[in-house]
Amino acid sequence: MIRLVRWTAGVSGLLVAALALHVYWVTRPGKPDAHTLAMARFDLPSRAPLDSAEVMGWFSRQPGLTHALVNPRTHIAVFTYYPVRVSADSVLAHFNQAYGVRASRVVPGEEDLLSGCPVAGTSRTYRVVQSIRRLF
Repeated sequence: MIRLVRWTAGVSGLLVAALALHVYWVTRPGKPDAHTLAMARFDLPSRAPLDSAEVMGWFSRQPGLTHALVNPRTHIAVFTYYPVRVSADSVLAHFNQAYGVRASRVVPGEEDLLSGCPVAGTSRTYRVVQSIRRLF
């Protein structure tokens, strides 16, 4: 009986270690590659009469951008892009030049990322990942 308990504890320990290694390997930060997608947000000037469908069309014609959403009520544009092909700052410059406006890019700070992330610092998953990172 004691032998079975030891064997079960050993196998369970190995499985937990394998899971921890997998979580670390998948979530570790790295350089963007050709498959990395990033998201950016622009705040559009509220005084500028921009048609949201036209702005979304402009985003869809830009190389390196994959998807865009524009909210006409809040004057916010959000898009995804491949950072190895284009930078969000260059998209902003081209957008401001094309429409003659002063849109601004919103870059969240560290605190904003933690509070807005679904895996926030208060969640169990975040604490588990941080514990695993401390081990390695």
